[in-house]
Amino acid sequence: MTSSGKTRTLEPDESGSDSLRPVSQLFVVVRADAPLGESSRHSLENTDEITIGRGEARLARQTVDGRRQLVITLPDEFMSSKHAQLKVGVASCVVSDLGSKNGTLVNGKPVETKELKGGDLVEVGQAILLYRSSMPTLATTPEDATSDDLASAPIGLRTLIPALGMQFADLSQTASSSAPVLIYGPTGSGKELLARSVHQRSKRTGPFVALNCGAIPTRTRRE
Repeated sequence: MTSSGKTRTLEPDESGSDSLRPVSQLFVVVRADAPLGESSRHSLENTDEITIGRGEARLARQTVDGRRQLVITLPDEFMSSKHAQLKVGVASCVVSDLGSKNGTLVNGKPVETKELKGGDLVEVGQAILLYRSSMPTLATTPEDATSDDLASAPIGLRTLIPALGMQFADLSQTASSSAPVLIYGPTGSGKELLARSVHQRSKRTGPFVALNCGAIPTRTRRE
């Protein structure tokens, strides 16, 4: 929703830098030994190769002849120094284990080499990675981003998903206006967290009060 009260539709267009286009993305979602640690997103649009392994540095980037070769390192004792590699093609992404000590898993099953599909989960050491084959992304969206880059935003408005980030930016602007905001979605999708963040951004006086409408008893009228 925008500050004018109109719903913003996220559709690709031809307006240049503000256009959305499908881009494959790789997310470092979580590490089992540090579930509250940093997560990250990496665009695969101009990337040929990603090597994943154990190391002190969180992320190193290399660019070769305009194409990217990423080296993602994580301080994970269960990960080999060179654990796995992703080869990115025009319309494919193939993960290969590099002879790691604990193996590479895709959707919970050990693999040596496997072509990934959108939504596949890759497990290396204690880290879980998510591959998305197509996500609406702005041309101006940074190729790489980490959760630390979002530290200045309210907790409920932090996301590494490019298109959702646009919606949250609109929501943040709407929060400071007098326009009403309606948030809807399935149970467990985080509606209350968003509402709390909107209230925080609005700087309105008074406490935030969450009301579970489903818990309100109703009376059935008798004929």
